[in-house]
Amino acid sequence: MAPDITLFPIQQTMPSPLISVIVPIYNMESLLPRCLDSLAAQTLRDLEIICVDDGSTDGSGGIVRKYASGDSRFRLITQANGGVSAARNRGMAEARAPFVAFLDQDDMLHPQALEILYRMICRDGADVSAFKIRFVPDNFAGDPAPERFDAEEVVRDAVFSRAPMADFFRDRKGGPIYIWNKLYRREAIAGVTFPLGVQPAEDTVFTMKMLLTVKNMISTDARLLYYRENDASVSKQGITEKYVRSHALAAEEMERFFAGLTNADESLRRHLAF
Repeated sequence: MAPDITLFPIQQTMPSPLISVIVPIYNMESLLPRCLDSLAAQTLRDLEIICVDDGSTDGSGGIVRKYASGDSRFRLITQANGGVSAARNRGMAEARAPFVAFLDQDDMLHPQALEILYRMICRDGADVSAFKIRFVPDNFAGDPAPERFDAEEVVRDAVFSRAPMADFFRDRKGGPIYIWNKLYRREAIAGVTFPLGVQPAEDTVFTMKMLLTVKNMISTDARLLYYRENDASVSKQGITEKYVRSHALAAEEMERFFAGLTNADESLRRHLAF
């Protein structure tokens, strides 16, 4: 197996960024530039954008190199193919900022997304901040005139929760398990990682672990991420053998994590068992 190679490393003399954005990449040269453009256009500029190329065989790595050559905030890390969980875990291990966000290679952020998430998480010293998402068709090329949000108003009206897990289970089946509509305080999710070899359902495992680890969350109804409804995505491929096996592995991973809990009340245990 070829050794991992990190390209365009950040110099040690550079100040730490506020946010590390982790983008796992695998064979997505057709849509990747739109994703990266949305990060380059963020109103919050103090970022490092960690692109983890998980063994792509197309030109995805070369696209990131071009961005990194003109914008020092972009970093390219290449590794042998290990799956999206391995790529995200590698990105978290490489992150230098006190806050971490995730973005999938075929999605896009509203220009104010990270600024609003950062302002929200700082408002009450929250562990996590979150927004809503906007579903767009597979051929979405970007919003030529994105809505301009009053960031101060959004932050002022954001809802703070001291019981994020209980809020998640207001519906017995639980709420959305999105990972890429949030900003995480890195120290608050220390030890929370993605399960290797699990896809789909890796985001479910991460979200449940995160909710059981953090103390609070702040959220807004503003829709700040363009989620591409791609018919080729794993979630649209139906109930295949891979789908069933992946969810079984996810359940085993969550069971191991929950077994170590000492502070879960009976109501929460019933939800988790379901």
